[in-house]
Amino acid sequence: RCALLAKVHHCMADGVAGFAWFASLLAGSDEATEEPPPWTPRPAPDRDELLDWLRRQRLMHADAGYAMVHAGLLPQWSIAQALALAREVEAGLEGPDYGEFLNCMYGNTPAQWHDDLSGYDRLRVIVNAMARLRYCTDAGEMLLAVKREDAPPGARRWFDLRPADEAPIVCGHRSTLGLLVKDRLLALDTGCVWGGPLTALRLEDRA
Repeated sequence: RCALLAKVHHCMADGVAGFAWFASLLAGSDEATEEPPPWTPRPAPDRDELLDWLRRQRLMHADAGYAMVHAGLLPQWSIAQALALAREVEAGLEGPDYGEFLNCMYGNTPAQWHDDLSGYDRLRVIVNAMARLRYCTDAGEMLLAVKREDAPPGARRWFDLRPADEAPIVCGHRSTLGLLVKDRLLALDTGCVWGGPLTALRLEDRA
């Protein structure tokens, strides 16, 4: 009897490609298996209702002595200022021109916050910080292209630049960090989407 134990990381075989690879391996034939038909997602029947609900959710939330944001906050912002800036984005998403806002939302510039920014440049910086930030410089310039943990010189983790006397921040976004519980930071992304555990935490006792 023979047994084959294969553990293949997602960078080599992922999703449908992984199933096709294993199907070829186990087919017992030198002939390639037939390509599966392309998968086309079907719109949810309540798609419009779901999207309408989603664009009315908070970009940042603060309560009970904690602040919560998906990715991070720039070192120039206090939590109070960040909440006010998040409300600007939320107003854009809730307004009648949200489609235009979404079309202009993507991009890596401007890379740094200035109080006199206006229009979609201003909103894009806020979105990028709160939804994409991993590293920035001491001056608060976002390094959005840097995603690995062995960051180049001059790249600082955003939370290392936060004030030591502010409320703790709860965030996700960086599964490579794993669970990170510090006095002023609760990073909860443990890579559920990549097959890791889903992590929850009670704020009252941090358990």
